[in-house]
Amino acid sequence: MKSNPFSPPEAAVSEAEPGKRRSIILSFASGLLVTAAVYASCFLGGTIFMLSIANSLSVSDAEKELASLSWVLGFWFTGGSIVSGFLGGYVCARMSRRSEMELGFSLAASVAVLGAGLGLADLSANSGVPSITFVVVALLLGALVGAKQNRES
Repeated sequence: MKSNPFSPPEAAVSEAEPGKRRSIILSFASGLLVTAAVYASCFLGGTIFMLSIANSLSVSDAEKELASLSWVLGFWFTGGSIVSGFLGGYVCARMSRRSEMELGFSLAASVAVLGAGLGLADLSANSGVPSITFVVVALLLGALVGAKQNRES
C-alpha cells in the first residue's frame, strides 16, 4: 500500500499491438499479389503455348489451328483465374488470422474492380461477367477454407 491515500490505483493496461494493423494490410497485399502472380503465370503459359503452335506453321494454318484450340485456351485461362482466386483468398485469410471473411470480401471486390478496370475481361455477358464471377467465388472459397484452418489451429 502506498503512503499517499489520495493517489489513484494502479491499473494493468496493456499497450495495443502495433503489428496487428500491418498484418491486415500485409495479408491483403499478399493475397492480391498471389492472385496476380498466379494468373500472370497462367496467362504467360497460355501465350507461350499459342506461340509455340503458331511458330511452326504458316499464318493461315496457324490461324486455323489456334481457332480450333480456342476452347482449350478458354479452359486454361478460366482454370487459371479460379486457381489464382482461390490461392489469393487462402493466403489472405491464413496470414490475417482475424477478420478473414471481411478481408476476403474486400480482396474479391478489389480484384473484380481491377480486372474490369484493366480490361482483362470485357464486360460482355459471354466472357467478362462469368470470368469475374468465377474469380470472386473462388476468392471467397479460399478465404473460407483459410478461415476454417485458422480456427482449427
